[in-house]
Amino acid sequence: MSCFASGILAIGASILHQPAEERPQITEPVGSLVTQPLLPTTRGEAVDDKGVDDKGVDDKGADDKGVDDKGVDDKKIWRYRWSGLTNIAAKGGVFKCPIDAKKKLSELLSKDEWRNLREITERDLWKCRLIYVELATIISIFIRFPFGGVTERAERIVCEWLEGAGRIRIPNNWIAGCLLQRSGVSTSKVIDFIAGTLGYMPAGRSKVLECVVRCKLRYSNYWKRTFMGDTRELLLKREESLAANEITAFEFAEQVLSRSRQPMEPLPASSHIRSPLIKSDPTNSSLTDMQRKGTKLLGARDQILDGIQDQDFEACSLDYLELGTIIDKNMCFGEVRPFVVYNIARAMEEGIGSRRVRGWIVGCLLQFAEVPISDLIEFCIKELKYTPAVCWRLECLKRRSELSRVHKRKRPEDAHARFHQLLCGLRKKISISEFNKLSLMCSVEQTSFLRECYYAFRCSENKSADSGINSPTSSSPATDRTVLEPAMMYCHPDDLIEFVHWVDSN
Repeated sequence: MSCFASGILAIGASILHQPAEERPQITEPVGSLVTQPLLPTTRGEAVDDKGVDDKGVDDKGADDKGVDDKGVDDKKIWRYRWSGLTNIAAKGGVFKCPIDAKKKLSELLSKDEWRNLREITERDLWKCRLIYVELATIISIFIRFPFGGVTERAERIVCEWLEGAGRIRIPNNWIAGCLLQRSGVSTSKVIDFIAGTLGYMPAGRSKVLECVVRCKLRYSNYWKRTFMGDTRELLLKREESLAANEITAFEFAEQVLSRSRQPMEPLPASSHIRSPLIKSDPTNSSLTDMQRKGTKLLGARDQILDGIQDQDFEACSLDYLELGTIIDKNMCFGEVRPFVVYNIARAMEEGIGSRRVRGWIVGCLLQFAEVPISDLIEFCIKELKYTPAVCWRLECLKRRSELSRVHKRKRPEDAHARFHQLLCGLRKKISISEFNKLSLMCSVEQTSFLRECYYAFRCSENKSADSGINSPTSSSPATDRTVLEPAMMYCHPDDLIEFVHWVDSN
């Protein structure tokens, strides 16, 4: 079963604004390689879900009490998942070292409470008290996956329940809260740990809960907080204000997340009346033009994408990634299953709607369809009016998108030649982890990397041309090289200058 569907690309789009009765119902698995439904409707339907905890115990050996009417079974789903400290904790000196953090975290729960936590099942992920979700989210600000994780099947079920409400943080926050509640630890003990051991700094006068914030909390933003009150008292008041009863995952998505988009307090009165900004919907002509461009780009290859599978999104070459990032900024031409997006976002540690996740998906689609690079370059320059950069940088590796300022760039003399120059030598497929490492390089390192790839490609191209000319089996007559290939004897001055700069920089 393919995980691609033609149409408009809607990665991580929230549908919470629609009435519940109008929302599309999920009736099939979100992973293309999953053969059973994630939420089977028949009692006792067998589900094969293997997993290994930190002691090497096979999850399949856990007690299987069957499946209820909603398809949620009672198998143990906990998995060991220790990912260390976050930047906020590491750079801020919250702990002496990761070992110290692990020791203090283990002291938060008793042995029985840790044992209870490991007994969690899919049924326990359906309901949770909101205060546990909030407290677990605060601990996750300092420690990644402090209470472990769950199986991939359980993660998919939670994503379905939350219906794409928020990014990858929201499902992780909910799962962490369910794990903490399953342990049975008292909220007062957790609040003491947060206020005393972690030294948590609330976000000033803001009443928005940490567990409903979609964006990743950055190190610089956290340490700019200037809360001067008593953290423990604030968290106790927050617990009193939250519902004492458990809420379902659906209610968390529908009620709590919708409230997070609204102001918690009325804004102060102002003598200046601001008129609302009105953004018109796209016209039919613009949508038709978008559809025309997408059809022109893929052509008959649109049918090839029907056979794409999950594993085809595991690796992609940088040239397709670059072109996919540029194209995604301007237009959309398909969608993939939500769990494919979730897996990519989790590997990148990005939101499911982030620019890099979308660029990776579009790049993999173009790569699988085998759209020629020359056609994509022509499409970007002619149809999308893209201007390649004069410097040695790729849009997909930049920390912030600069595509909105492309029209202000200095246009190279030959845009097509410059585009080919940037992308030649980038045909090797890389994994998501390798892409993450390249994204961490500074501008100087990226420039050196791209120049090295370019000159390595030129050298290999020259060698292959020489071997072809000197081959004894060649049917062409043996003539002087300058007559046969005059371009091979010519080096543009700009290339020579860039080569000298590259040698000097290394």
